[in-house]
Amino acid sequence: MIAPSIIAGDMTNLENEVKRCDDGRADYIHLDVMDGQFVPNSTFDYTKIKELRPLTVIPFDTHLMINEPVKHIGDYIDAGSDIVTVHAEVTDESSFGEIHDILKQHQVGVGFAINPDTELPEWSYKFLSTLDQLIVMSVIPGKSGQKYIEETHAKMARLNTILNTHNFSGCIEADGGVNLENIGSVFADGARAFVGGGAIVGQQDVRAAIKDFRNAVLKSRRRMLLDKANQLGGSDLVNKWIGLHVIGEKQEEIKDQQKAHIHRRVSRLGLFSHRVTTYISPFDEKFERRVRVPPGVGELYHRRDESDIRDCVSDGAGTSDIFTLFSERSRWLR
Repeated sequence: MIAPSIIAGDMTNLENEVKRCDDGRADYIHLDVMDGQFVPNSTFDYTKIKELRPLTVIPFDTHLMINEPVKHIGDYIDAGSDIVTVHAEVTDESSFGEIHDILKQHQVGVGFAINPDTELPEWSYKFLSTLDQLIVMSVIPGKSGQKYIEETHAKMARLNTILNTHNFSGCIEADGGVNLENIGSVFADGARAFVGGGAIVGQQDVRAAIKDFRNAVLKSRRRMLLDKANQLGGSDLVNKWIGLHVIGEKQEEIKDQQKAHIHRRVSRLGLFSHRVTTYISPFDEKFERRVRVPPGVGELYHRRDESDIRDCVSDGAGTSDIFTLFSERSRWLR
């Protein structure tokens, strides 16, 4: 998931920055709310988010860098946030528990964030299995344009052990200094959502920048899959996997199995259908398949997502990733 941060653009015309992200086919729009107290700078609050909400159907990924977030959580829900993330540094078990429950009651995604010098607090472990998002800051929060802190790679390794132990099934979002040079290694660390400030919104062509991000993730994912194949069966297995996607009857058999699997999964969504092209393997074997989208969203969804799915899912996502994407889109487009 690519989440452009609009504060890296023109702060005097955030409406245009949202439009650029929408035209660029972002997955989320990342909204950095700063109060000038928790961090030195200030940006905007829920009133601006409420003004921006009608401009796009893309989910709003609201990152609260503010003191006492429990006092304001209702305002950000009402403003139209789809995910709200609060920081470990300004919450404790009691206040975060309250925030967690309020967000869940309103069907808003629950996010938790930690700064570069903050380890995941032990009190938060009890919430990990129900978290939707964990933001791992890789710069000091408060301003855009900083370089990625390299120690974050080691921190991610420590975090993955904890997250696996406590059944975390949400998404790790990398926030700070992510660019084309390091997004591959950040993906390999376990991040699946990527905040882009200057590397996306700071570019003249936002759509091209987002596409470049997706391609870089695709390369990293392929490399990981090939490395895993090599570990399991050496070069013979690697060559067999590649060969299956080049020629042969087995390729058609696998493709038919995948088509039948996706048809069964899509049928259970119980929604209206449009035709799109998706990618079902890390080797870009594509096929036509009817997928279902919510009634009432009409041509806007179809126009955006026929190309959007090609861009988003061409990172080599498996069928489970594809249906995570569809189920998420179905939720917030209703």
